[in-house]
Amino acid sequence: MKLLFRFLLLMLILPGLGYGQKPKGRFLSDTLEVGRNIKFALSLTHNSKHPVTFPDSTHNYKPFELIEIEYFPTQTLGGVSLDSAVYTLVSFSTDSILSLSLPVNYLKTGKNQFSDKEFVRLHSAISQKTISGYQPEASTGFFEVPIDFNYPKILYFLGLLIAISAVIWLIFGKFFIRTYKIWRYKNKHRGFLSIYKRLGRNIENQKIVSEVLLVWKKHMAWLIRKPIESMSTKEISETIPNDRLTEALKEFDLAIYGGKISSHLSIAMIIMQDAATEAFKSGFKSYKTKLKSS
Repeated sequence: MKLLFRFLLLMLILPGLGYGQKPKGRFLSDTLEVGRNIKFALSLTHNSKHPVTFPDSTHNYKPFELIEIEYFPTQTLGGVSLDSAVYTLVSFSTDSILSLSLPVNYLKTGKNQFSDKEFVRLHSAISQKTISGYQPEASTGFFEVPIDFNYPKILYFLGLLIAISAVIWLIFGKFFIRTYKIWRYKNKHRGFLSIYKRLGRNIENQKIVSEVLLVWKKHMAWLIRKPIESMSTKEISETIPNDRLTEALKEFDLAIYGGKISSHLSIAMIIMQDAATEAFKSGFKSYKTKLKSS
C-alpha cells in the first residue's frame, strides 16, 4: 500500500519538477462516504536551500478530521527538493461536495502557500429511489405530562453523596494528591520529549537548532533546579560533568554561532536527550521520596 501511495504521489508532482513552486494536493479517491477514511496527497517541489514544513496534527482540516499523517523523506536532485506526505482524513459532513486546500510553510520567510482547492463528491449509501415510497406519519398531537419532582429525595441523596465524598477524601485524599503530582511530573517530561523530537525533524534549519537548545535548557533547569538557561556551554559542563554532553553542546554552539550545521547534530540531540532522561530519573526518585515523607 505504501508503494502505491509513493507511485501516486510521484505521478502527481513529476510534471512540475523543474519549475513548480506551488503545493499540489489531490484526493486519492473521487468519492467519499460519511465516516469512511479518505487519503489526500500533498507534495511540493522547491529550491533545496529553502526548507519547508507541512501541516501537522495542530492544523484545522475542516470539514475533515485528521486520522494520521505519513511523511515521506525529502528527495533532492540538482538543487531541487521534493517533499510529500499522505493525510488520512475522515468527514461526517453530509454536504454533497467537500473541498480541501492545505498550506506549506517556508521556514526562511515564514510565509504559507496553499495548494489549489481539491473537491471530492459525497457518495450516499441510501438512494433517492429507496426512500421515495416512504411517507411521514401524521402528528398525533401534543400531550402535556406533569413532572413530579421529589425535592426531599434529591436533597437526601445529595447530602449522602457529600458525606461519602468527604469520608473518601479523609481516607484517600493524600494518596490522590500524591498520585496527581507524580502524574504531572511525568507528564511534563513526556511533553518535553514530544516537543524535542518534533523539532528535531527539522534540525537542518538554524532557527530550529536554537529552539531545540532553548527547549532542552529550560527542561534541564526544571529537572536539576539550576539556572541552565542563562549558562554557557562551559558553565553547563562544570555544573553537569559529562564529556559526551559537553561535546554535544559544542555541536549546537557551532551550528548557532558558527552557522555550520553538521550531520553530527542528530547524534548530539540523542546525547542531550539521554542526559535529560537521566536527570529526570534521578529527580523523579527524589521527588517521590519527598512526597512520601510529606
